[in-house]
Amino acid sequence: MGINPPLAKLTRPNATPVWIKGSVVSAIRAPLPTERQGPGMVNAVVILGDLHQAVNEDLATAERVLDAHGAYV
Repeated sequence: MGINPPLAKLTRPNATPVWIKGSVVSAIRAPLPTERQGPGMVNAVVILGDLHQAVNEDLATAERVLDAHGAYV
């Protein structure tokens, strides 16, 4: 259809999808040691105001996906 939806699809550590509106992302960072749940489960943390969403994608992939959907971090 040629439509670029405003929501980026990433993956939670439990392998379920999470949809994030790129324009509300305030930062993306590597996980802290206390946020890691297991090898390869939490590879980046997306910050949306007070919400910190852990995602399975690595930092570079999460940045690329979110940037394509309006995040400028």
